[in-house]
Amino acid sequence: MVRQRVLFGSLMLVGLLALMAADARLSSDASAPYAAPVRALGFGGLTTVSFTLLVLVGAVELCSLFRRAGHRPAVSWCLIVVVLMMVGPWLASPHGRTAPAGGDGWPARIGDLDRNLPWLAIFGTAVVLIWRQRTDGAIADFAVSLLVMFYAGYLGSFAVRLRCWQPGPEGAWIVFATLAVIKVTDIGAYFTGLWLGRHALIPRISPKKTWEGLIGGILASGIVSWLLLDLVGPRLGWAGVTAGLTVPQAFVFGIVMAIIGQLGDLAESLFKRDCGAKDSARLVPAFGGMLDLIDSPLLAVPAAYWLLRWWLL
Repeated sequence: MVRQRVLFGSLMLVGLLALMAADARLSSDASAPYAAPVRALGFGGLTTVSFTLLVLVGAVELCSLFRRAGHRPAVSWCLIVVVLMMVGPWLASPHGRTAPAGGDGWPARIGDLDRNLPWLAIFGTAVVLIWRQRTDGAIADFAVSLLVMFYAGYLGSFAVRLRCWQPGPEGAWIVFATLAVIKVTDIGAYFTGLWLGRHALIPRISPKKTWEGLIGGILASGIVSWLLLDLVGPRLGWAGVTAGLTVPQAFVFGIVMAIIGQLGDLAESLFKRDCGAKDSARLVPAFGGMLDLIDSPLLAVPAAYWLLRWWLL
């Protein structure tokens, strides 16, 4: 079990680094002679497409969990809204290659749609559930449908917003650094808890989590945040948006990501316990489903976006 977690965890971090490196390459030279479909993925498009697919799989798993518990979310509508919420920030970005040359009108209109998606999600859900003409469990179905959209789609969209904040390679680096810091918390907490864990954190929700593991994860996250944001990034020439961070800020950033990321993990555990499931699916050996992999970033990345903009703007 430990060997599998180490192996697949390492492969996923390498895959994330490769994805961000490819995104940075596509974003580094607007005049590069790539084929038109490839050029269309520049300035965050590759990240947007990849993350949208991951979040979409997580949304499907969340719908399945809720159906297992007897709820009936509007699955098709939920998935449409999740895709719109994920893709909207990139399409609305004036830096994207989707913007027509010499004009900002179309991205501005997409931006209006992106800002009004919460209303569209609520309105559309009401229409779909009224069309069903089922009154039993209607309140719960309405609630879980919106939960899928906003938990997966809206929270997930902040990874795209973080990427589009800096359209060049620097944006790809900050996304990688943020996600790496969040996942290092899980790794540090797992191994510290395995070796030193004695006191259960919240046994009714997650029996295997310990206070010792939480402390180890927080320390690991703070150290890795400092290394990535203040040492590795600048040496690669990809300091970008984090160039104004001080060493204490970088360390605090890691601590905040660790704490909120663990809260995200516990929140997903609440859903699974209520639905009577141990994992959201069996997609990744030793980890579970896609939702089990992205639960921490879903809650932590919006905080990263807010925190960095608060410090640096």
